[in-house]
Amino acid sequence: AKYAKLVTIHLDRLVDSCATDAMAHLCWQVFNAFRSRQELVVKEQHRAYELTKRLWAEQEKKESGQDQLDLDFSSKKQKLSKTIPTHLSELDPTSSSEIISSKDKSSIAGSLTMIVSPQLVPAYRRQKVRGVFLGDSEDDAGI
Repeated sequence: AKYAKLVTIHLDRLVDSCATDAMAHLCWQVFNAFRSRQELVVKEQHRAYELTKRLWAEQEKKESGQDQLDLDFSSKKQKLSKTIPTHLSELDPTSSSEIISSKDKSSIAGSLTMIVSPQLVPAYRRQKVRGVFLGDSEDDAGI
Protein backbone atom coordinates (compact mmCIF):
# COMPACT_ATOMS: atom_id res chain seq x y z
CA ALA A 1 0.00 0.00 0.00
CA LYS A 2 1.02 3.60 -0.45
CA TYR A 3 1.38 4.49 3.24
CA ALA A 4 2.42 1.06 4.57
CA LYS A 5 5.48 1.13 6.77
CA LEU A 6 8.50 -0.87 5.74
CA VAL A 7 9.97 -2.94 8.55
CA THR A 8 13.45 -4.43 8.14
CA ILE A 9 14.76 -7.00 10.61
CA HIS A 10 18.30 -8.30 10.22
CA LEU A 11 18.64 -11.91 11.33
CA ASP A 12 22.22 -12.44 10.10
CA ARG A 13 23.68 -13.11 13.55
CA LEU A 14 21.08 -15.67 14.54
CA VAL A 15 21.60 -19.35 13.97
CA ASP A 16 19.33 -21.06 11.44
CA SER A 17 16.90 -22.54 13.97
CA CYS A 18 16.76 -19.31 15.99
CA ALA A 19 16.13 -17.29 12.83
CA THR A 20 13.31 -19.62 11.85
CA ASP A 21 11.76 -19.35 15.33
CA ALA A 22 12.06 -15.54 15.29
CA MET A 23 10.44 -15.37 11.85
CA ALA A 24 7.63 -17.69 12.95
CA HIS A 25 7.01 -15.62 16.09
CA LEU A 26 7.05 -12.38 14.11
CA CYS A 27 4.65 -13.77 11.50
CA TRP A 28 2.34 -15.03 14.24
CA GLN A 29 2.24 -11.58 15.90
CA VAL A 30 1.54 -9.84 12.58
CA PHE A 31 -1.22 -12.34 11.81
CA ASN A 32 -2.84 -11.84 15.24
CA ALA A 33 -2.74 -8.05 14.82
CA PHE A 34 -4.31 -8.36 11.36
CA ARG A 35 -7.02 -10.71 12.63
CA SER A 36 -7.94 -8.41 15.55
CA ARG A 37 -8.20 -5.43 13.20
CA GLN A 38 -10.32 -7.43 10.81
CA GLU A 39 -12.66 -8.48 13.66
CA LEU A 40 -13.03 -4.84 14.67
CA VAL A 41 -13.93 -3.88 11.11
CA VAL A 42 -16.51 -6.68 10.89
CA LYS A 43 -18.04 -5.64 14.23
CA GLU A 44 -18.23 -2.03 13.08
CA GLN A 45 -19.86 -3.06 9.79
CA HIS A 46 -22.40 -5.16 11.70
CA ARG A 47 -23.12 -2.26 14.06
CA ALA A 48 -23.60 0.10 11.12
CA TYR A 49 -25.97 -2.41 9.49
CA GLU A 50 -28.03 -2.71 12.71
CA LEU A 51 -28.23 1.07 13.03
CA THR A 52 -29.33 1.34 9.41
CA LYS A 53 -32.06 -1.26 10.02
CA ARG A 54 -33.26 0.70 13.07
CA LEU A 55 -33.28 3.91 11.03
CA TRP A 56 -35.33 2.27 8.28
CA ALA A 57 -37.79 0.90 10.87
CA GLU A 58 -38.16 4.35 12.46
CA GLN A 59 -38.72 5.96 9.06
CA GLU A 60 -41.36 3.37 8.16
CA LYS A 61 -43.05 3.90 11.53
CA LYS A 62 -42.99 7.66 10.99
CA GLU A 63 -44.39 7.33 7.46
CA SER A 64 -47.15 4.97 8.59
CA GLY A 65 -48.00 7.33 11.44
CA GLN A 66 -48.05 10.27 9.04
CA ASP A 67 -50.25 8.28 6.64
CA GLN A 68 -52.62 7.49 9.52
CA LEU A 69 -52.73 11.17 10.51
CA ASP A 70 -53.41 12.17 6.91
CA LEU A 71 -56.17 9.58 6.70
CA ASP A 72 -57.73 10.77 9.97
CA PHE A 73 -57.47 14.40 8.88
CA SER A 74 -59.02 13.73 5.48
CA SER A 75 -61.87 11.73 7.03
CA LYS A 76 -62.57 14.53 9.51
CA LYS A 77 -62.44 17.04 6.66
CA GLN A 78 -64.91 14.96 4.65
CA LYS A 79 -67.23 14.64 7.65
CA LEU A 80 -67.04 18.37 8.20
CA SER A 81 -67.78 19.15 4.56
CA LYS A 82 -70.79 16.81 4.71
CA THR A 83 -72.19 18.29 7.93
CA ILE A 84 -71.92 21.97 6.99
CA PRO A 85 -74.23 21.87 3.93
CA THR A 86 -76.84 19.86 5.83
CA HIS A 87 -76.98 22.47 8.59
CA LEU A 88 -77.29 25.31 6.09
CA SER A 89 -79.95 23.50 4.04
CA GLU A 90 -82.04 22.88 7.16
CA LEU A 91 -82.48 26.64 7.68
CA ASP A 92 -85.91 27.95 6.75
CA PRO A 93 -85.70 30.88 4.28
CA THR A 94 -88.54 32.79 5.95
CA SER A 95 -87.10 32.45 9.42
CA SER A 96 -83.64 33.36 8.18
CA SER A 97 -84.92 36.62 6.66
CA GLU A 98 -86.60 37.45 9.96
CA ILE A 99 -83.41 36.68 11.82
CA ILE A 100 -81.33 38.82 9.47
CA SER A 101 -83.65 41.77 9.89
CA SER A 102 -83.33 41.54 13.66
CA LYS A 103 -80.63 43.24 15.69
CA ASP A 104 -78.82 39.96 16.50
CA LYS A 105 -76.70 39.87 13.36
CA SER A 106 -73.59 39.43 15.46
CA SER A 107 -75.01 36.30 17.10
CA ILE A 108 -75.75 34.81 13.66
CA ALA A 109 -72.21 35.52 12.52
CA GLY A 110 -70.91 33.95 15.73
CA SER A 111 -72.99 30.80 15.27
CA LEU A 112 -71.93 30.43 11.62
CA THR A 113 -68.28 30.78 12.48
CA MET A 114 -68.63 28.03 15.06
CA ILE A 115 -69.81 25.62 12.34
CA VAL A 116 -66.60 26.01 10.32
CA SER A 117 -63.56 24.47 11.96
CA PRO A 118 -60.29 26.41 12.01
CA GLN A 119 -57.68 25.28 9.53
CA LEU A 120 -54.59 23.67 10.92
CA VAL A 121 -51.49 25.76 10.29
CA PRO A 122 -47.97 24.67 11.21
CA ALA A 123 -46.45 26.55 14.11
CA TYR A 124 -43.72 28.15 12.01
CA ARG A 125 -46.35 29.70 9.71
CA ARG A 126 -48.51 31.18 12.45
CA GLN A 127 -48.31 34.90 12.98
CA LYS A 128 -47.26 36.03 16.40
CA VAL A 129 -49.52 38.73 17.79
CA ARG A 130 -47.60 41.18 19.91
CA GLY A 131 -48.44 44.51 21.36
CA VAL A 132 -51.77 46.25 21.66
CA PHE A 133 -53.91 47.75 18.91
CA LEU A 134 -54.71 51.32 19.88
CA GLY A 135 -57.48 52.95 17.94
CA ASP A 136 -60.74 54.80 18.39
CA SER A 137 -63.86 52.77 17.87
CA GLU A 138 -66.99 54.26 16.33
CA ASP A 139 -68.84 54.03 19.65
CA ASP A 140 -66.26 56.23 21.38
CA ALA A 141 -66.39 58.91 18.65
CA GLY A 142 -69.75 60.24 19.85
CA ILE A 143 -68.59 60.82 23.44
